[in-house]
Amino acid sequence: MAKGARIGGRARGPVCTPLEMHVPVAYKIVGTHDWLQGAWDPGAWDSDQIIPVSSSGDLAEIKRTLNKLPVHGIDTETTGRVVKGDKYYSMNPVNPDTRMVLFQIGNEDMVYLIQPELVVEFKEWLESACFLHLLHNAIYDFKWLLVKYGIHMQRIFCSMLAEQLLVAGLLAMKVGLADCSRRHAPFWLINKAVRDSFITLDHDGRKMTREMAYYSARDIVLMFPLMRDQARMLKHWQLTTVAQDEFDVIYPTAEMEIEGVTLSLPIMRQIIEYWEQHEIDVANEIFNVFGEEKREQGDLAETLIPELTYVFNLKSNADKLSALREIDIDLDNIKRESLKEVSKNEKDFSPRQRKLAKLLAEFSNVTKMTTTYGKNMVDRINPNTNRWHPRFKQLGSGEEEGRKSGGEDKSTIATGRFSSDAQQFPKPKELFAPVRKPDEINHVMAVFADKIAAMKAEQAQLQEAA
Repeated sequence: MAKGARIGGRARGPVCTPLEMHVPVAYKIVGTHDWLQGAWDPGAWDSDQIIPVSSSGDLAEIKRTLNKLPVHGIDTETTGRVVKGDKYYSMNPVNPDTRMVLFQIGNEDMVYLIQPELVVEFKEWLESACFLHLLHNAIYDFKWLLVKYGIHMQRIFCSMLAEQLLVAGLLAMKVGLADCSRRHAPFWLINKAVRDSFITLDHDGRKMTREMAYYSARDIVLMFPLMRDQARMLKHWQLTTVAQDEFDVIYPTAEMEIEGVTLSLPIMRQIIEYWEQHEIDVANEIFNVFGEEKREQGDLAETLIPELTYVFNLKSNADKLSALREIDIDLDNIKRESLKEVSKNEKDFSPRQRKLAKLLAEFSNVTKMTTTYGKNMVDRINPNTNRWHPRFKQLGSGEEEGRKSGGEDKSTIATGRFSSDAQQFPKPKELFAPVRKPDEINHVMAVFADKIAAMKAEQAQLQEAA
């Protein structure tokens, strides 16, 4: 963007980096006098770029405009506490230390940057199926509107999900808005770095700037040509119905993430204790069997040092493969399936070799219990809700996943398989049965006694009504 380019009709300094193009954007900042003065830097807006609001009547013209638009571009800017490495906590709307900074609605001709406290004024439009609501990474904004303002948005087109459908199976394909804008006409080259200014807004004690206003409005404008090109391609590849199915799944997916899962800490701690000890026991048995096999094969080191104990890194696949080759088990990988095949092959392997393969397969399973389902799961329990709020991936993950995790997934892994850690729980008997104790079960039943009673009463009422 050249120096002195015009934004909103005024000559201003550049608000884009040299590596991006200037996207023409018209916008209005809408809010109360106190908000306009308190939330924005001096000089962040011009007098003709604001709509001061003192009553609902001041929003009438905006509502009339929205009534004329068949498609409403929607976006939000949010801020709050970010816990490094904890994607389940960071920027989660269920947390009281997060808030919406801006609500954006409009189209290519005009974008309204609205004070969050005024969002409820547009509940009727957001919950109406008369309008198509266009968003990128829709589940993120849907959750914020639902949790913070009780708005259940309807009839959504998510340009991120649409893009994941279109690039499914292609490796290293980013699906962030900047990436999609580069791939689709008119091929805008943009930068999303300003997003970080919103995330750290409260932490840094700053106010919003002209650059942040332009960025917020620009994203709305970018989504419209993107949607048109995606719609054309979805139709060409006969994926329109599939895309609609994915858009419809946004609602229950978001609600599952918001509701979360109740985990009993007493039982989880007992599980962790059991499986950590079991991991130690299995590891010791592996080294004993491995040592016996090495000694039977006449290992030179055993001849020189009779007290030698054989160990190798059980957390390293390369070390495990190397150890197996030392006792004539030559595998291409250390997957549980490969190890199980060896454990059942009486023709080619000795009983001790088969036992070692079986133990290594068991160790892999035990390790998953101690990591994925152990302390890692306990650490995910949200201290504000006392629940674990999992993240679901409808088609895979892309750059926009960074909003939720505090990191950035570089490429899409769209497979068409709805997945998350919450779907990977082992069977109850496998995880819980070895560690269940009557006193723990009684404790859990006491904790949930009220909920169980309420459920039974509701069920009885339904039976009577039937």
